[in-house]
Amino acid sequence: MRPRGEVAQRLRSWAVWGNAEIDLRDAVIPVNGLDVRVWAYLGDVTVVVPPNVQVSLVATPLLGRAVDDTGSAPVAAPTVRIRALALFGDINVRTESPSGWASDPDSN
Repeated sequence: MRPRGEVAQRLRSWAVWGNAEIDLRDAVIPVNGLDVRVWAYLGDVTVVVPPNVQVSLVATPLLGRAVDDTGSAPVAAPTVRIRALALFGDINVRTESPSGWASDPDSN
């Protein structure tokens, strides 16, 4: 799932014997935040957020794991609230720049 522009205040996704991805890099996160519910059963769910949002991950991993690799964001940034359940699967949250952003000219 890769929403672009404005998104609803709630999203849901699940993975059963496979993988799922929610890519929010090109989404406009509502000012009062976004609620995301994910379930992973014998599979993995990855949530990709832009660097200008805060993430709150509340997960229950049962023979699985939940990893938040997002780092920090500005205090006034909108929050993506993720509630997750992982049964024999993984929940991964990471930050990436939006797809339209130019690469850093100093990286060459």
